[in-house]
Amino acid sequence: MFCSRFFVFGLVMLFYGASSAIGQKSKSPPIAESPSLGNSYNMCWGAPEQMPELAGGGGIAAIINAVQNHIIYPEQALAQDIQGRVFVTFTVATDGLVQDVTVIKGIGGGCDEATLAAVQQLPRFTPAKQTGKAVPVALTLPVTFQIPTSPKKK
Repeated sequence: MFCSRFFVFGLVMLFYGASSAIGQKSKSPPIAESPSLGNSYNMCWGAPEQMPELAGGGGIAAIINAVQNHIIYPEQALAQDIQGRVFVTFTVATDGLVQDVTVIKGIGGGCDEATLAAVQQLPRFTPAKQTGKAVPVALTLPVTFQIPTSPKKK
């Protein structure tokens, strides 16, 4: 199940633009319940009332920290001096499990694969809630790869 705010905004704007071109005067874009959105309507649009959390709370910082703790810096990346940020997106489902893990911007050298493996090892979340009901939410995280520098000898 793929969905993002920008995708929906684009569909709404496309539909709104088409209705304006026909000569209909519309002051607001159509409702997001358009049949063209299909099954993706089940995804929570925007921020839910309660975001998903790992046990112990801590918000997004705790999630990033949990991923960083599971990262194993790839030997290939170390040998090629590859550093940078990998951006990964995933969905926290209504049962709290991580699904649909995808790298949206990678740096190569095995870092992308290491990030995928680390995110897939995340424990079960407390799911997001909207009006008291569990809803799936897509999250995007930056994962930093930085080769540690050894202190200079005097």
